[in-house]
Amino acid sequence: MARAGFTAPLPAKLYFRIGEVAKLCALEAYVLRYWETQFPQLRPEKARSGQRVYKRKDLELILRLKALLYEQRFTIAGARRLLAGEERDGTARRDDAAAAAAARDATLARESALRGLAGLRKGVRELRALIDEDAAADPSALHAVERT
Repeated sequence: MARAGFTAPLPAKLYFRIGEVAKLCALEAYVLRYWETQFPQLRPEKARSGQRVYKRKDLELILRLKALLYEQRFTIAGARRLLAGEERDGTARRDDAAAAAAARDATLARESALRGLAGLRKGVRELRALIDEDAAADPSALHAVERT
């Protein structure tokens, strides 16, 4: 995963301490601790000493969060919703497919209704043209139609 604003790859390590993560991600340790309270997906393990120990997937998530919050200007709530939606990926895809099908059906219904209205409009214009022709030929016929 490419890191936003960085060119160096992540070190080939299994575990990272909070200070290393802060340095690699150009964030303060308190920001990482705060994000742990806001994003349930970010749960580093604790070493026997009690210090947080992050895995590579945690580091990738932190970089993703940083990109969402700082570059794409998501709010914390918005980023949380986005990540939660990605976790429900299977459900979200089914919902997206259902929404797309509903939108497609609505579009087809709208197009059908518009074609029907265009046909009605054409019929009304033809009737009006016939009435105008009859009125031009015999003005009294128009008054007879109006009285009925």
